[in-house]
Amino acid sequence: MRVFRLSGQEIAAQRCRQALQAQRAHSDAVEYGVDKSFMKIAGFVGANRELLMQLDQVLSRIDGEQYAQHLSNVFDASLGGHVRHLLDHYENFFSSVLETYPSEPDELRLSDRRPMVNYDSRQRDRLVEVELDVARGRIERICQTLESMPRKDVEVDIILQIDHAPENALQRTTLARELSFLHSHSVHHMAIISYMLRAMGVDDMPNTFGIAPSTIKYREAM
Repeated sequence: MRVFRLSGQEIAAQRCRQALQAQRAHSDAVEYGVDKSFMKIAGFVGANRELLMQLDQVLSRIDGEQYAQHLSNVFDASLGGHVRHLLDHYENFFSSVLETYPSEPDELRLSDRRPMVNYDSRQRDRLVEVELDVARGRIERICQTLESMPRKDVEVDIILQIDHAPENALQRTTLARELSFLHSHSVHHMAIISYMLRAMGVDDMPNTFGIAPSTIKYREAM
């Protein structure tokens, strides 16, 4: 099976386009007086938490050997590698926008300065990739953080740094936009995870696992 991979330059260009689209949407909202209620982050927080809880539900149905198994014929990776990768993005995001992460949920607070998020600078914890219990514990911590995350009804400006873009490009983005990105990014990797599970003979998954919300709505409307 032929596997297609985006180059670093293509990934950088894609992220730049996403950040620019978010910036234009924010500017248009201000210019045309769009109701600021669309900027509430509660919905984005809830959607991410539900998604990760679904991932944990699926992981509860496999064992540690399946989790760490390297599938050379399926994206030349392990299921645990994809889980670690998507969780790394959440941890990186929290470390950037929350002054007190990781800490007890009731101590979380948003950074007083304009946060800078760099998804290229991730922790890449090997244990999360190879130990199922560690990964599920990390999911639980991220869900607790999402549940306890301070709510704000206005946008919080964030600077997005992209290391492999020309001159380490900086883009303006927002709290809601990055939560939306994290959700989309997770769905993408969960789709790959579902394919890998089926390759291992595991079919016991929710029928919405790894499927984009827009696709689910489209199928329901048919």
